[in-house]
Amino acid sequence: MQGELEALDKALGNPKRPVAAIVGGAKVSTKLDLLGNLVGKVDKLIIGGGMANTFLHAQGIQIGKSLAEKDLAPTALEILKKAQAAKCKVLLPVDAVVAGEFKAGAASTTVDATACPNDQMILDVGPKSVAIYKEELGQCATLVWNGPLGAFELKPFDAGTVALAQEAARLTGAGKLLSVAGGGDTVAALAAAGVEEKFSYVSTAGGAFLEWMEGKTLPGAMSAPTLPERPRLPWDPPEHFEKRIPEGDNRERLVCGRCEFIHYQNPKIVAGAVCTWRDPGDDGGKEKILLAKRAIEPRKGFWTLPAGYMELGETTEQAAQREAREEACATIEIDRLLAMYSVARIGQVQIMYRARLLSADVAAGPESEDVALVDWADIPWDQLAFPTVVWALAHFHESRDKADFATYSNPTGDLARMWPPRKPEGV
Repeated sequence: MQGELEALDKALGNPKRPVAAIVGGAKVSTKLDLLGNLVGKVDKLIIGGGMANTFLHAQGIQIGKSLAEKDLAPTALEILKKAQAAKCKVLLPVDAVVAGEFKAGAASTTVDATACPNDQMILDVGPKSVAIYKEELGQCATLVWNGPLGAFELKPFDAGTVALAQEAARLTGAGKLLSVAGGGDTVAALAAAGVEEKFSYVSTAGGAFLEWMEGKTLPGAMSAPTLPERPRLPWDPPEHFEKRIPEGDNRERLVCGRCEFIHYQNPKIVAGAVCTWRDPGDDGGKEKILLAKRAIEPRKGFWTLPAGYMELGETTEQAAQREAREEACATIEIDRLLAMYSVARIGQVQIMYRARLLSADVAAGPESEDVALVDWADIPWDQLAFPTVVWALAHFHESRDKADFATYSNPTGDLARMWPPRKPEGV
């Protein structure tokens, strides 16, 4: 709680200016207090989603059959008047993506915000609006975000939210912006954009976050510093984890003081693959295995198999294929499930597949220093990054000539206890 209070205070309590706020969502009625509080605290207010339609309507702009609370037009005008008095710059869409129906993949077009056809509805902000918002963010030092800019759950109407979220993440990573976001839809939208972990702080307490943005005191805020320390629970990270900003990152995380492992709160499912290549023109050629040398901690400079955390909206097979692309610029075809490992110390599940490379054209991605296609005899066992890499390679070797086999799980015996890594006996 105390960490959250400190992060929120930096954003609105004692912020570095200029401060921008992005407020989206369907209805103005649910965020009246929030908007009323923000116009007196921020320098720029970007309004998106369905509530932007209400503000456009209030100014006499035709919005077709777009979602709007037309009875709140006087309230919207009052908020704009209050913002003007507080010298808060309000930014509404200047163009919009419109469609005739509310569904994924619906035929759409981009029009000026003042030119929405009567039989169409506004489902996202347009590229001109996004460009303006990016320019405004580039002038700010602090950002508070609640609510998507459009119907982000329906492609292609997520484009505006994704583009602006990625720009905010870029500015945060460059050390130019403190970014704070919260609310259920907001967290889901940032995750869909692949930037949830790249904001300075993301609150998953949706209702409490809204109350904070409305200027209310968070429940328990006054008593939080004096609460007795709770006992450690079995699922807590080990005691040698500490809160700090890892090298190359821009936000505080739980980091292992021994091995630099970053303890992400969510997700904890890793998907990857043992990817092989055999030259189709060489009948007697040896099967080669794809390895990537890590460019990030933990275990920077050690070799691993392409694997990483799942993202929202993808299956484990898709995650394994994406990781191969991102780490080794490789295109793979999944063969079958190889193993499922549980790593109790860090509360992690790893799902590994057997896969075939569709091409030998591989190259280091942004998280890799190097990649290599190696013969089995040339695997650098003592330079492998993690025990699970050794396990997966050993289980792959055991299953490589089997058309059918039971999915492997955590090994027992010497293989389970093997550290530092070395070539297992009999492999």
